[in-house]
Amino acid sequence: MFSDKLNKAPEGFTFDDFLLLPSQSNIEPKDVNTQSRVSRNYSFNIPIISSAMDTVTESEMAIALAQEGGLGVIHRNMTIKEQVAEVEKVKRSEDLTIRDVITTSPESSIHEANIIMDLEDVSGLPVVENGIIIGIISRRDIKPIINSDAQKKVRDFMTEEVVTISESTTPEVPPYCHKLCL
Repeated sequence: MFSDKLNKAPEGFTFDDFLLLPSQSNIEPKDVNTQSRVSRNYSFNIPIISSAMDTVTESEMAIALAQEGGLGVIHRNMTIKEQVAEVEKVKRSEDLTIRDVITTSPESSIHEANIIMDLEDVSGLPVVENGIIIGIISRRDIKPIINSDAQKKVRDFMTEEVVTISESTTPEVPPYCHKLCL
């Protein structure tokens, strides 16, 4: 019975079974279809889909692929809760509007701001006073002083010129466009 299955099995190939020789082609690059179909209803315009392996795809890889039009498949070698957290990181990274923003006050210390950024896995914090955004503090702002002046106030190192947009603003509309539409 097993020998029948083996004899009737379709022939399969691996990458080692083929050798591609360089030669001239009449096919123009613009005529090549690099779409990858991932289901009956969805295809992607680049042929890159990452493997669902714990050494390959977590949120960082999925974000990088999504930004280029690809697909990162989060692996299952973690708890459901951890999988959800990884997917939420990916979804949050692509959203133009950040909801539930973590903020700091101008009177917080650089040390406190650094701890918040570490705990929340963010690279910057809006600085809010009386419900109004008055600045932003980022890792880049505090990196040179975190080891020497960590007790200094956020107010002294924040960037004060903050560009904000309304939730209805699209990427094609200024002031957002000046960053992306160069």
